[in-house]
Amino acid sequence: MDDRRRVLREAFNFVEAETIRIRLVDADIPAVVTGTDAGVALSMGGAGTDRLVRVEVAEADYDRANEILRADQARMRDAKPWICSRCGEPNEPAFEVCWSCGKPLADVDQRGAPTPLKPSDFTVDAPREEAPPELDADPNPYRPARLPSGTAIARPGVDVERQEDLEEQVRRAFLSSMVGLLVCPPLVNFYSLALVLMVPSEAYQRPPLRNRLLLAWVIDFVSIGVWTIVWMSTLR
Repeated sequence: MDDRRRVLREAFNFVEAETIRIRLVDADIPAVVTGTDAGVALSMGGAGTDRLVRVEVAEADYDRANEILRADQARMRDAKPWICSRCGEPNEPAFEVCWSCGKPLADVDQRGAPTPLKPSDFTVDAPREEAPPELDADPNPYRPARLPSGTAIARPGVDVERQEDLEEQVRRAFLSSMVGLLVCPPLVNFYSLALVLMVPSEAYQRPPLRNRLLLAWVIDFVSIGVWTIVWMSTLR
């Protein structure tokens, strides 16, 4: 039996050479890897080498092994990416199994690169802008524009001032009712009642102000009633 071996391929590293060896073993062709990986030799403190890593086969298997590798190279050159029919992920031509879901390549899988997205796929419809209210046509360009009937004109400053004025009136009425419990009752409470009566009814439509006004009413009536009874009892 002829034990002579022949160099089939030279590789830059052991990974590439081992890949070739495994491919030949799958085809029932024994192969061995010889030589030194320059990067590995230098990393281990050794000297560099000018001999690449080699894949060697028996002399009798050389032609068949060379034909197998050439056929693989031609198939890889002509192969196209494929899209997995299960998960829809694209795969490189060298992949025989989908990298995403692990499904083996089959005839139902689409060959070719995935369809690139068009710019229109990323467009978003802009929000529609409402048209401004149409103004009455007027031949006089210097006349102030007339808005349609029923159009409300926002005056934020007026609402804020009105709110502050109501809060101030309610605060004065409430504090005077509290002071009337200790200072000159029930005279101060009569003054507090006058302040409460002068507060506009609009304040009762706002819960925080309404609660303070109702409490002022209760304090004033209780104070006036209690101190009236006390004074009448002292006069007897």
